[in-house]
Amino acid sequence: IKVPKKASVTVNNRNGGVEITELTGDQDVENAFGRVSLGSITGNVRIQSRNDTVSLENISGSANINNEFGNVGAKHVMGALDVRHRNGDLEIEDVRGNAKLVNSYGSIVVKGVAGTLSVDTKNTSVDAADVESDVTVSGQYQNVTLARIKGAVNVQTRNGNVELRYEQPPRKNIQLKTEYGNVVLGLPESSAFSID
Repeated sequence: IKVPKKASVTVNNRNGGVEITELTGDQDVENAFGRVSLGSITGNVRIQSRNDTVSLENISGSANINNEFGNVGAKHVMGALDVRHRNGDLEIEDVRGNAKLVNSYGSIVVKGVAGTLSVDTKNTSVDAADVESDVTVSGQYQNVTLARIKGAVNVQTRNGNVELRYEQPPRKNIQLKTEYGNVVLGLPESSAFSID
């Protein structure tokens, strides 16, 4: 389907893929049993999908994704990112706003968030690096690995290990709590700190 370049599109589809590229306007997609792909969108994006993958790239506004039973990838989102997801992996790269991620039964990999990062998981591993602001992680039954976090860090988990490493001395508070797991905190030699 061809539409004008400046067009807000609403799609409701089943049993097939949806691809939208190079449009100016907010995009709203509901899909099932088919891949969803959006790229080079000047505007906000909302996606509700299940039973296949979702991928976003080069979104000038915010993105809201609700997906299950398929992997999700989002790259170069200029606004806030909100993802609710289960039964699949989640890969995030270069979010300029805040990122809020909820996932069950998969993995989360995050590379680069300019705002805050909030993660709520169950049976999901978390690997996040290069976050410019505060990080909050709440999870269970998987490991949490963080690196190069510039804001405060608060991790509350159980039945999993927590690892946090810094290349520069941290400037904000760090709270790491796990039950039935190990905690590893790697700090540069020049760091000054106290432990409660």
